[in-house]
Amino acid sequence: MKLKNTSNKLINIGETAILPDEVAEVSGFDNNPAVDALEEAGHLCIIDPPAQKGTKTDQTQEQGEEKKPLSRLNKDELLEECRKLGIETTEADTRDTLVKKIKEKTAE
Repeated sequence: MKLKNTSNKLINIGETAILPDEVAEVSGFDNNPAVDALEEAGHLCIIDPPAQKGTKTDQTQEQGEEKKPLSRLNKDELLEECRKLGIETTEADTRDTLVKKIKEKTAE
């Protein structure tokens, strides 16, 4: 699977070192709890996840080949998605408000 380091520090996955903002191909780490924890914390982004049969994700954000559920995006990523979709935002918008705006816009 392909992983992108979205942190500002070096991340090692097995013997593979991933520099900040770089993408690396790793194998044998599917469903690894450490990789999942780094993704949940926003330090890693799974760009090319392993195929999972029978699973259905919520609404997703697409960035090239990258897919990530809206519920896992941080506020900056949500603001970027709003910008791409032409959605007006304010400083007062919360994460939940941004998710709601994106869902409303994409449901049209």
